[in-house]
Amino acid sequence: MKQFNFHSALLWLSKTDPKLYTLCPQNVKWNRTALGYFVLLTGIFAFFTGSYFVRSIFAEYNEVTKTIETSAIGWIVSTLAGALWGWLVILIDREIVSATSRWSAFVRIPLAIIIGLVIATPFKIQLFSGRINKELMKSSRVENSVYEKKKESTIKGSESKISDLESKIQNERNQMADWQSVMEAETVGRVKSGRTGKAGQGPAYEEAKQNYELHKGFAEDYEKQLSSASSKFDATVTSAKNEFNGQKIDQAYDFLSQYEQMEALKETNKKLSFFAFLISALFILIEVVPALMKLLKSSDEYDALLEVRTVVSRQLAYAAANMAMDELATNPANLLSNGNYPYSPNETIELIKKNI
Repeated sequence: MKQFNFHSALLWLSKTDPKLYTLCPQNVKWNRTALGYFVLLTGIFAFFTGSYFVRSIFAEYNEVTKTIETSAIGWIVSTLAGALWGWLVILIDREIVSATSRWSAFVRIPLAIIIGLVIATPFKIQLFSGRINKELMKSSRVENSVYEKKKESTIKGSESKISDLESKIQNERNQMADWQSVMEAETVGRVKSGRTGKAGQGPAYEEAKQNYELHKGFAEDYEKQLSSASSKFDATVTSAKNEFNGQKIDQAYDFLSQYEQMEALKETNKKLSFFAFLISALFILIEVVPALMKLLKSSDEYDALLEVRTVVSRQLAYAAANMAMDELATNPANLLSNGNYPYSPNETIELIKKNI
C-alpha cells in the first residue's frame, strides 16, 4: 500500500504536476505549495462551517438542562454533510488556483468572494453562538411571559389558598386552647382575670364550652377544605403546566433563527458588527488570494513548462492522427479486409497517449 505523502497532497490540491514541479526553481516550488495550503485551509473551514450549518437543523432546547443539544444522528449527518461541502469547496478552489490565464483568474474572483461569504457566515454564527442563543432564550421568555404568568398565577393561587387555610386552622386551634383554659379555670375555681374564681361548671363554664365547640367546628370545617385543596393541588399544578406547554411558543434554534438574531445583534452592537465584518473579510481574503496571485504575478517557469508540454502533446496527437489517415488512404482494402488495421479509433487514442 502506497504511503500517504502530505507534500504530494499539497501538489494535488494546487493541481500541480509533480514531474514539472521537480524541474522548477525553489521560489516557484514554494509558490505552488502555498497554493495547496490555501486550498486545504478553505476546505477545512468549509468542513467546520458546513457541519455546523447542518447540525443547527437538529438543534433542540432542553428544558431540564437549559441547554441546546444535538442528537447523535444530527452529529453523524452534519459531519458527513460537512465533509461533502468541504470536498466540494476544495474541488472548486483547485480550479480557481489552476487557472491557466489571468483572464480566467479575474473571472473567478467573484466566485471566490461568494465562497468566502458562504463559508464565513456559519463560522460567525458558531463563534457568536453563546451570545446569539442567550438572546434567543430571552426572546422566548418574553414571547411566553403571558402564558408563564398565567401558569404561575394558577399555581400560586392554589398555594395561597392552602396557606390561608392552614393559617385559619392554626388560629382556630389557638382559640380552642384559650377557651379550654377558661373551662379548666372555671372548673377548679382558679383565680384569673375575667373569671369568677368559683369552682364548678356554672354559666361561665358553659359559655366557655360553647365557644370552644364553635371554634372546634370552624377548625374541622377548615381542615376538610384543606384536605380537599391539598388533594387537588398536584392536579392543579399538572393542569397549569400542561396548559402552558400547549400555549407556549417554542423557540427555534435552527440556522436561520440564529442568523436573524446575529443580524439583529449587529444592528445594536457596533463592536460585534465590526468583528463580524473582519471575519468575513478574512475568509474572502483567503479565497481571493490565490486568484490575485494569478493576476499579479508574471508567468513563471512552471507555467512555461506546462505550456510547452501542452503544445507538444497537441502536436503529437495531430501527428498520430495524420499517420493513421495516411495508412488508411494508401492501403485501405488490404488492411480492412484482413481485419488487421492497427489504427482503430481506440488504438489511435492509445497510441497518442503512449507518445505523450
